[in-house]
Amino acid sequence: MKRTLCLATACLAALLSAGAAQAHDFWLEPGSFRVARGETVGLSLHYGEEYEATVAPRDNFFIEKFVVMGPEGTQPVPGEDKQELAGRVTPAKDGLYLVAYRGKRRPIRLEAAQFEAYLKAEGLEHVSRLRAERNETGRGVSEVYSRCAKTLLEAGRGATEGHDRIAGLRLEIVPETNPYLVAAGSELTFRVLFEGKPLENGLVIARSRAEPKQFVAARTNAEGRVRLRLQHAGAWLVKCTHMVAAPEELSMDWESLWASLTFELAAPAGPDVGKQ
Repeated sequence: MKRTLCLATACLAALLSAGAAQAHDFWLEPGSFRVARGETVGLSLHYGEEYEATVAPRDNFFIEKFVVMGPEGTQPVPGEDKQELAGRVTPAKDGLYLVAYRGKRRPIRLEAAQFEAYLKAEGLEHVSRLRAERNETGRGVSEVYSRCAKTLLEAGRGATEGHDRIAGLRLEIVPETNPYLVAAGSELTFRVLFEGKPLENGLVIARSRAEPKQFVAARTNAEGRVRLRLQHAGAWLVKCTHMVAAPEELSMDWESLWASLTFELAAPAGPDVGKQ
């Protein structure tokens, strides 16, 4: 009963903000990706499209997990409820710090055309095909969705390990290439995990702040891996969406999970290969 009441409360909030839910990208934005040891960096939760962002204030009710993983272990990310700054991290040592956020499920109802459009945009054609086989293409849906966002910070310079920490999010993107040891123009490898196992055929999309209307995309192989050549220096947002049938006890049609990872790439030593 308690779970049902929480879902009903969340449903009202989600339905009132349906427009925000349709802004598909959701990511963690640090004040700086590269910090000095002992320096405090603020973290914001953003949603939007093509790097056009709206800040999502911290909402403790909807936080399932919000932690920072670094050389000194794993700690919760502190922050004040309802504030635009979602949290703060102060690296105590040099090294790489992974911040991981998972929000609780939120329900929403979508008209058929809306649903089919976003299935196409996020590479979820298998759901469209299944709906067609069931003669459901023209039917609206009820859905629960949740967000799994990560950002990778560098304290000091030259850390060689820690970039591929696994946070245990239900859907997560793991960088197998350390982005702070390569430069723009490099090919980076990522692995997508769903419930701890490789996700095959997931569409991974990478977008840079330098050229937000352009993107690089590829699908994961049987090991959940994908390789993307990222041409621009600066901030990058890598994302992947996965959809499964909703658990029967939720009385919804579908469940989607939205994973993102943000980090920064340095400019190459020579001329910027990302320039046109």
